[in-house]
Amino acid sequence: NPDQVSGFAVITSLVMAALGGCWWPIEVVSKPFQILSFVFPTGWAINGLHKVISFGYGITEISSNLIVLAAFGVVFVIAASRKLRWDL
Repeated sequence: NPDQVSGFAVITSLVMAALGGCWWPIEVVSKPFQILSFVFPTGWAINGLHKVISFGYGITEISSNLIVLAAFGVVFVIAASRKLRWDL
């Protein structure tokens, strides 16, 4: 059902944003939550943005963040292609 999927997507993205550090600086939470933030792509994205904005890092310094984000993308595309039906 499209309504159920959109509701699930909104809730999932909000949880990932909160746990990834998009709502507040990740430095203000406890160490376990800081480690947990790297389970989600939002944690890697915010960490990379923080490095660029706060410290002036360039592409080479955030290359690990970009590689992990690309890996998340590949995994999610593969999972979606296996799960979804293609009606072309």
